[in-house]
Amino acid sequence: MRFQHMVVAVDETDAGRSAVRTGLDLAARANARLTIMTVTPAAAHVRVPHGGGGHGDSAILDSLAHWLEHDLASASPELPVQLGCAHGIPSVEICRFAEDRRADLLILGRKQRTAAVRMLVGDTADAVARRSQVASLYVPPRVGPLQKILVALDGTERGFVVFRAAAALADAIGAGIQPVIIEPAAVGDAAPVPSSRTLALLGQLERLATPSDRDALARAAGPAKSLEEMLIVRRGEPVTQLLEAAEAEAADIVAIGNRRGGPPGPVEGGSIARRFAHLAPEALLAVPL
Repeated sequence: MRFQHMVVAVDETDAGRSAVRTGLDLAARANARLTIMTVTPAAAHVRVPHGGGGHGDSAILDSLAHWLEHDLASASPELPVQLGCAHGIPSVEICRFAEDRRADLLILGRKQRTAAVRMLVGDTADAVARRSQVASLYVPPRVGPLQKILVALDGTERGFVVFRAAAALADAIGAGIQPVIIEPAAVGDAAPVPSSRTLALLGQLERLATPSDRDALARAAGPAKSLEEMLIVRRGEPVTQLLEAAEAEAADIVAIGNRRGGPPGPVEGGSIARRFAHLAPEALLAVPL
């Protein structure tokens, strides 16, 4: 997997601004193209093609360019940046836009909202996570440079897709990766021992890790450590343990597998990735499974 084209989806909010600045930084570090896009409601009486091209697009793009003026002026002059727009339901059109343009990474700002507000006004980031076929990075407000990725794995071949995506991003931007696996809590006074999942994961890492993967692991854990020493094993409730691991490891991004689909319902009853996204202060890399 290579990160050659990144798409940032914005509205003119602080969350959108944070996503733009993250996109500019990551695209420059990865030597990738960057497209910054926005979505406006499609007028009921105008038939607008998917992905833009409708009447008034030039005014929308001019407004977007004006809003981005300061950030684009401070970006690297060698970074290729394009602007785009689409019309319709934001979560649907953001995903369509990224997929149509073969984006390798979709970046959105993340807004902290209560459960009640999410039920009333919805949550675009959550809706995108349920639809996107593109790896998506959800950025909290005022995020700093992203240098360390905590990778949540489950020991399965399918879950190793998360490691591959996180390692590719780390290689592209010069970041480190730190793998973690969450096991069930120990019962009684029994001494914790590695489960078959953990042993399988170590076998996968030994067999499948490329030299660039090992470089990214070494950037996070140190070159003298073995893969077994690099793997963090925690026990307990997954979301709680991921939150604690991210804080303990000073991670900037947490990468996690995200199964697409499911109803919009309460986030609190959804997947681990959905619940984590609304609790974590770190950026979240959601890798579709």
